Amino acid sequence: MAQKIKPIKILLIDDSESDAYLVCEHAEGHEIKVAHYLKNAQKLLKTTHFDLIITDVSLPDSFGLDIIQKLKKYAPVLVISGICNKKMQEAALRHGAIGVIDKNKIENLTSTVNAYAT
Repeated sequence: MAQKIKPIKILLIDDSESDAYLVCEHAEGHEIKVAHYLKNAQKLLKTTHFDLIITDVSLPDSFGLDIIQKLKKYAPVLVISGICNKKMQEAALRHGAIGVIDKNKIENLTSTVNAYAT
């Protein structure tokens, strides 16, 4: 018997409209709020609880894995990136990310989010 997926609240931080759309498509069934800048995400995090944060590490107002440190105190952080090699993945995990999804393999996001939601 398949495990029931309970919808979770996700904060998606990505400056690309098309990437944000794809993430929303692959996380269908969950409540998703999108922020395009880190500063907007941080404002939301001060007033709203999220179960998971999905973020790119290249934003207009923040670049690099330090973003994980800024966000992980609010909720677990899953990184999505177009630059997704083994070295970057290991570094993201060391910074406290729960995982890394390659934007070029965004279809992997569905199973990752659903596994987290069960």
